[in-house]
Amino acid sequence: MSADTARTVRQMLEQVVSEGTATNAAVRGFRVSGKTGTVRKVGEGGYSNDRHLAIFAGIAPASRPRIVMVVVVDEPGESEYYGSLVAAPVFSRVTGSVLRLLGIQPDREQSMSLVRVTQDGSI
Repeated sequence: MSADTARTVRQMLEQVVSEGTATNAAVRGFRVSGKTGTVRKVGEGGYSNDRHLAIFAGIAPASRPRIVMVVVVDEPGESEYYGSLVAAPVFSRVTGSVLRLLGIQPDREQSMSLVRVTQDGSI
């Protein structure tokens, strides 16, 4: 795959997180690219209606990827089983923590209205 094609795909997958089905995968301060997936598992007689895999695969930061993660939740439940509802939030929480632990700088500007500074200067 050429670098241009990889960049284009990464940008397309960033839209999945910023405005598509994977908004629950967003990480505050970081651009994230990724894709959700929901799979019906195979059972006796064909595909099951109540057994699923919820999946989210993503990279961060999208501007200069340092983390690649795939979250797979096996049989998450009967009512909430979509990758966007189950796996994407796990990606968001874990990736946000890993980015902070690694000291990776945010690649998305924050709106000042989203930042609350206390009297002691903490955010």
